Amino acid sequence: TTFDLNLNLPQKFERKEFNLFAMLGGDTKMDGGEELRKVGRCLDWLYPDDLERSIGREKELEELHKLLEHWDKRPVVIIGKKQVGKTSLINEYVFRKVEKRIHKTSEKKQTWLVSPQRLISGMSFVGQWENRLIAILKEAEKKEHLLYFDDLLGLFLAGVSANADLNVAQVMKPYLERRDVRVVAEITPETWRVLQEKDRSFAELFHVFRLDETKEDKTLKILLSVRRQLEAKFNCDFSLESLPTALDLQRRYNRESFFPGKSASFLQQIGNKFQNAKISRQNILEEFEAKSGMRVAFLDDTQKLERGEIVKNIQQGVIGQKQAIEAAADVVVWCCDE
Repeated sequence: TTFDLNLNLPQKFERKEFNLFAMLGGDTKMDGGEELRKVGRCLDWLYPDDLERSIGREKELEELHKLLEHWDKRPVVIIGKKQVGKTSLINEYVFRKVEKRIHKTSEKKQTWLVSPQRLISGMSFVGQWENRLIAILKEAEKKEHLLYFDDLLGLFLAGVSANADLNVAQVMKPYLERRDVRVVAEITPETWRVLQEKDRSFAELFHVFRLDETKEDKTLKILLSVRRQLEAKFNCDFSLESLPTALDLQRRYNRESFFPGKSASFLQQIGNKFQNAKISRQNILEEFEAKSGMRVAFLDDTQKLERGEIVKNIQQGVIGQKQAIEAAADVVVWCCDE
């Protein structure tokens, strides 16, 4: 490949300082600590108020602690469906770790959240992002930091360009094989299968930690604790009916996310909106209607749906087909009666 370079050199230029390889990023010495601060976020510094707390997960937290503190430094991946609590579990681990050394000032053994795309941001020359990554990995090894990736699949996409197939995962792989650095990641089951197809040997480096959705009784206990935290934080007051209503609505109609996260985040949004106020069952229904588009009359099982009103509403979106509309109305009425 042939390319032209236009160099505007200063008049007083000493030839011995000119290093084309260094200009392309291949001979650049980078400070790992400085680069980590540029692209990462230290979770230890978020203690105590800005860390998500994990409630009712003592058994899972104990197991995760053993894995992340194990002497062999094997990387750990937490596999769980959307909003089952993967992020909050890691945050809780950090919270308790920092709490134990609250009176000690230390730059060692911190947990850093790193985005794969930020690792390569601003790196326009060949070899620059590789040097940055290697510097960060060496800094993490030296300071015994825990590197946390919330986008594990993104490691295979970051760094790839039209002119190069090298990605972040390939550069990291030898360090993980040698157990030079501690790494924890989170991923959904669907994305995990995609990653295994891309590079099974990379996936097999990780110890798999599966986090399941909580059962209804445990979810309710978790939400009771969440409610108390939100009431203290936002100076609000959830009525007795509001919590079961929120839980029931999420269970029946929100099938894309999972417990306990989907209910906890819904309550968080409501608490933030109704600060210094009493939150009723009707507030819960109206907020869910605003987010889902489903009418309160359909969501509220205490209200009786009139067949004539159902037919009228269906007719607004369907032209003709009277028999089909009548049949659909009958189904809706039957389902609500059940």
